[in-house]
Amino acid sequence: MGKAKKATRKELETVIGQIIGELKNLRAGFQSLDGYIGHYVEWKGDRVSFENHLKNKFEKMKSETDSPIVEAKDKKSEKKDRYKKVSTV
Repeated sequence: MGKAKKATRKELETVIGQIIGELKNLRAGFQSLDGYIGHYVEWKGDRVSFENHLKNKFEKMKSETDSPIVEAKDKKSEKKDRYKKVSTV
């Protein structure tokens, strides 16, 4: 087995350029979709009820995911907590 050939700078620039182009295409697609949905809701004439519906859905999703999550402490504070005095006599 031979060594794996490393990519040249030019090859990396090409690939990164392609990735950036794809991200731009995705952004344009999402903006178009957002516009289409907005125009459809306006056309239907129920913008207020649609916004209320979305608000209720998001609140429901938020309340379902609001479970007590134990936040991870960083190593320094964990180390400091270990050496705290247990009592002050």
